[in-house]
This record gives sequence, structure tokens and C-alpha cells, in this order.
Amino acid sequence: MGSEMCIRDRPDLSRLQKILESLTINAFAASPLDGEVVVEVRPVGAESKSPALEILCTHAGVGITPDDQKRLPELLSDPESAALNGVGDFAALREAAGLLRACGGHWWLKS
Repeated sequence: MGSEMCIRDRPDLSRLQKILESLTINAFAASPLDGEVVVEVRPVGAESKSPALEILCTHAGVGITPDDQKRLPELLSDPESAALNGVGDFAALREAAGLLRACGGHWWLKS
């Protein structure tokens, strides 16, 4: 299971730190106790006019069903929506997605 994010606007460091923290909290909550969590941050498109920062977070969680994957962006943007099975810490994932949108970024899920 993994999620990728791409940030085009330059976020302040505290916002970027909070995005990484929220993604990590969710990943550990979704993973078994002995599961591995990997967070990678790398620049992309540095030679282009619109460089970005890509964040890749993978973990050993069970994943989210294909139907729930389709609904996830809508659910994350609705503060009243209920958590989905397979998401470790829905509040943390919602916070990361909201901060990402505020930075002009986008994200996608691979489960």
C-alpha cells in the first residue's frame, strides 16, 4: 500500500513537516507491528519551469478496496465523513491531504 504526493508551491518547512508527520502516523497505524514503513522525499522536474517535491509513503498495511479508493479523495475533503477500513489513522491522512491541497499539491494512492 502506498500514497504519493506532489507539491508544486513551496510550502513552509513547518507545513511540510506536518504533512510528513501525518503520513507517517497513518502508515504506522495501518501497518502490522512488524511491518515496514518507508517515506521518501525527492525533487522532481528541477530542470523544468515547474519543479515539485514528491513524497512517497509505503507501508505494509492491508490496503483499501478499489471501491473505497475511488471515494477516498471525496471522503478526505469532507470533515464529517467516516473512516474507511484499511486506513490506519483517518484523521492524520485527512490532515495530510488538506495541508497538501493548501500547498497547491495533489496526491494519488496505490493499494
